[in-house]
Amino acid sequence: MHESPNPSPLLVWPLRLLSLVAAGLSVFLFLSTGDGPVAGCDFSAFDCHSALASRWSSWLGLSVALGGALCYAAVFVASWLAPADNASLSSLGWRVLEAATPVAVGAALWFIGLQAFVLEGYCLYCLMAHAAGVTALLLAFFLRRSLASEESSAQGPMVAPVVSPLSGSPMPLVATEPAGPPRLGWPSLLGVVALTALVGGQILLPPKMSRTEIAELDESIDLTEAPAAETRTANKAVAPAEQQMDETPPADETAESPAPAPVAETPRVEEKTHGRRKNGSRVAEFLGGKLRIDTYKYPILGSPEAPHVVVEMMDYSCSHCRAVYPKLIEAQRRFGGDVAILILPVPTEILCNPYVKQANRKSRGSCKLAKLAVAFARLEPEHFEKLHSFMLRDEEKPSYTEALIEAQTMADRDRLSAETRLQEIPLIVQRNIELWVALRRRQDVGLPLQIYGDAITSGDGASVEEICELWSKQFGVEPTRGGRRKGSPLGDQLLDAQPLDAQPFDTQTNGSDLPF
Repeated sequence: MHESPNPSPLLVWPLRLLSLVAAGLSVFLFLSTGDGPVAGCDFSAFDCHSALASRWSSWLGLSVALGGALCYAAVFVASWLAPADNASLSSLGWRVLEAATPVAVGAALWFIGLQAFVLEGYCLYCLMAHAAGVTALLLAFFLRRSLASEESSAQGPMVAPVVSPLSGSPMPLVATEPAGPPRLGWPSLLGVVALTALVGGQILLPPKMSRTEIAELDESIDLTEAPAAETRTANKAVAPAEQQMDETPPADETAESPAPAPVAETPRVEEKTHGRRKNGSRVAEFLGGKLRIDTYKYPILGSPEAPHVVVEMMDYSCSHCRAVYPKLIEAQRRFGGDVAILILPVPTEILCNPYVKQANRKSRGSCKLAKLAVAFARLEPEHFEKLHSFMLRDEEKPSYTEALIEAQTMADRDRLSAETRLQEIPLIVQRNIELWVALRRRQDVGLPLQIYGDAITSGDGASVEEICELWSKQFGVEPTRGGRRKGSPLGDQLLDAQPLDAQPFDTQTNGSDLPF
């Protein structure tokens, strides 16, 4: 039996080591999916969590990181089989390496391109896994050429005498294939087909990036009072004078009046008017009564007196929040004004969010936009819907200057400037962040997130019909496409700011822009 040439250690051992490294990194990425920040990937230039939380991290419901781990593990095993003296094992090893090459190289180009042009952020461990895997397969290519060249130069084509079974006399010599790597063939085609299936499946069959579940909080959170007490402590010289411009009375003044009675988790009130009561207060309870919010003290789309309230946690720099916004508004319209959407901005910028571990270019400016939204809603609650729509209507978030100019067309410039300088405003935003973190301790959720009753929905993959169905089950009210519900006291009063001409967005993305 002919023995294969000995493989060069300078090729085969780096091949084995790099394929093992690539497989290990892929397993680490698979285990890190959905767990928030990825350990060791907290450099400002990299954002592993956003990549792992995106729609591109899965294929037909399966993790692509797990697929990468299996591919590189197969390369590692094949690196031991290919140089073997046993012809069958050697052939099997080379076939596996041949099939894995177009898959690994093509997938590396595909996912790096997605990070560069779609996600606009890079996953450090993903790049390391791709680099190790592709380099390993390049070494396998050179190893193949080296072995084939050695075998060819050593003996040339092998010939074997053949004896006729009838006459017993020798027959003409027949050339046989030399030992060593087999010729390229069907495994290469199989690898190309697998790569095509990967790319095509991710484009044509995107995963549904929304999830509804019953949520819990470890402890009660009360958002019925604005944090005015901390404001005076933090800025005694400025806050009292500026609070005279604030339409919301300070906490110590409101404390003397009786506390508003809480309403049920699906809030309903006797007086169903679309307007706002002057100096009104109305408490809505969610998540088994552990979350209490005064609908008059926070930005809201619709009336704080609406029979039903949905709380949305969002970020003005979040692309998924922009994708879900027109669907939420259309769903709200179909309920004829019976549903209000209370907005809790959760900026993901490191400047004001202590839970963000790394800077992200996409979230730059979200702190100032969140504070502007909160301040404007307190000053001009009737016009908040228009400003909110302005800041979400385009695919990219506006600059703070653009948003401020738009806000100044609907509010007095001096009063708005004084309101945004109040120390109470960043404290309100900080409480939104704390609520978000408290929810994430018990549930793996992303932005945007809606809270209604005891349930939450995260992500932007739900359609308008699915949102209406969820609300209908929770509230016991059937929507209509015309936006008016027969017998509804609020059915004749629709919102002024309806983004019916909003541009369509890519709704097939994961609702998890939050990098913490």
